[in-house]
Amino acid sequence: MIPLVYEHDWKPNVWFPNTTGYDKKDILRNKKYDRQIPSLLQQCEDIKIYKSSDVHNLSCFIYPIIMQEPIFQAQVIIQNDHKDWGLWSYIDKQVINTLRSGKGYIFIDITIEPLPDSILKQILDSLEDYSKFPNNRIIINSFSQTYIDKTRVFNLPSYIETYSNFVDKKQDEHKVIDKKIYSMFNIRSDKHVGSLLALSMLDRLNLLKEGYISSDILDLQSAWNKIKYQITLFTIRFYKKY
Repeated sequence: MIPLVYEHDWKPNVWFPNTTGYDKKDILRNKKYDRQIPSLLQQCEDIKIYKSSDVHNLSCFIYPIIMQEPIFQAQVIIQNDHKDWGLWSYIDKQVINTLRSGKGYIFIDITIEPLPDSILKQILDSLEDYSKFPNNRIIINSFSQTYIDKTRVFNLPSYIETYSNFVDKKQDEHKVIDKKIYSMFNIRSDKHVGSLLALSMLDRLNLLKEGYISSDILDLQSAWNKIKYQITLFTIRFYKKY
């Protein structure tokens, strides 16, 4: 049994997306527990949810945190001891004190969007100091291969990989794929011109169906129409050419 500690009845810890608990498109919302749970932990069959007031009675626990917007939210961890908006200012004191006693871990999942290694390094450097707060009880799941040798960094499957594997097995348990082609455009690819160009070219060459694509764009033309006025004439000509 994996005990997960949450401070709210349905919202995730620390960062509260507005749609969490209501939007059907909320990819990390677990219907059984009615809250956001990191994809990696959702693979566990035996989970039990506890409140922060329960930590004193637990021999171990995981306090899950999901970074929805890692580029913007990184400073909260980098300056984790800031009294107004540092990471520890958002966490219940009961949880902090129990972590200090060596029980439990904070699990920060940074797999919604890739985080540059330069920023991850700043995060790791900031967590080296645990004189004020139990930063030594924080573990991170990230896409980075650079810092995988760090004891606190893991590179375990995100929702993109686990979902693809689940769908593949669900559709045909006997199907064997010798080679899987994977293209990661992420869930915000409609905001990036380069992603739209790449997706459009793959679509026109009828290649999207040949691999796993992590884009959530269902209508490429509509997405392009929304962004085309923000880009240069050269890019538009490039798009039309291909």
